[in-house]
Formats: sequence, C-alpha cells, structure tokens
Amino acid sequence: MAAVPEPPPIVTFEEARHIVEGHASRLRPRSKELLELLDSAGRILAEQLAADRNFPPFRRATRDGYAVRAADLAQLPAKLRVV
Repeated sequence: MAAVPEPPPIVTFEEARHIVEGHASRLRPRSKELLELLDSAGRILAEQLAADRNFPPFRRATRDGYAVRAADLAQLPAKLRVV
C-alpha cells in the first residue's frame, strides 16, 4: 500500500495574498483585438461593457429556487410560508 503524502502546510491569508500577487505581477497585459460578435465566444472582454437596454425587455426570473433560514428550522417539524 502506498504511503499517503503529507498535506501541504496551511498558509495565512497574508501569505496566500503574497503568493498570488507574486504570480500576478509576472503576468503581461494581453493585446486587444476587435472581433465580430459570433467570433467572440469564449473570449474575455478587454473593458467593461454596459447594455443600452434591458434584455429580455420584460420582467422575468431566469433562475428558480428556494432558500430557508436556519433559524426557521430550529423547531422541527417546521411550517414555512412560500412567498
């Protein structure tokens, strides 16, 4: 049976930040290019973009789901109100 390797040491937030900043400082800005919309799939925007209108142009929930607060489940069985 193979030996289990030791986990890497835990680093503090400041140490992790220093590591990330060290790697980030070596990155070069990429050049910009102008592409047609259909050729831009999977690409990263070089600058912020703001829409000039709402889309879709009507009120719509694009995600359905639910949420509960732990405090509401402190006494079981619990009755919850759907809103």
